[in-house]
Amino acid sequence: STALADFSRDGVDAAVRHGAGRYPGLRSYRVASVEIVPVAAPSLVERHGLPAAPAALTRWPHVHDAERKGWSLWFQANGVDDVGLPRGPSFDDSSLLLGAVLAGQGAGLLPAAMVAHEVGAGRLVRLAQPAHMETFAYYLVYPEARQDNPKVAALRDWILSVE
Repeated sequence: STALADFSRDGVDAAVRHGAGRYPGLRSYRVASVEIVPVAAPSLVERHGLPAAPAALTRWPHVHDAERKGWSLWFQANGVDDVGLPRGPSFDDSSLLLGAVLAGQGAGLLPAAMVAHEVGAGRLVRLAQPAHMETFAYYLVYPEARQDNPKVAALRDWILSVE
């Protein structure tokens, strides 16, 4: 599901979330990071030109993840500081974000594996090399109060041992 689990209402003991890993009231363990790549529709590249360096993307329209932190983390990882506040639409579902990028609403950051087919078919243009953003990753999360729950501990120990 793309909806965040409500641990007090949904009967969920633990969940995996994609984001920056800071969730108030929850324990959070990074499980995996993925290669993230900035992409845009060819029509947007025609209007703005292919960026010569990551800093050039600060002037492009962006679409964002729900937390609106992906672009600032990507710019930081590429040595670009002070990019200002995020502007543009945000989505809590990567498929919706991909649809907005394909429609030319802005450049988006998406997992390289997710957009490989679209880039290969010419429906998207890769704007820079993929980057591993360690902070922006998949996290195992659960409420602090469940730290000692045997089922949660078993899941945590297993998922963190997988490489």
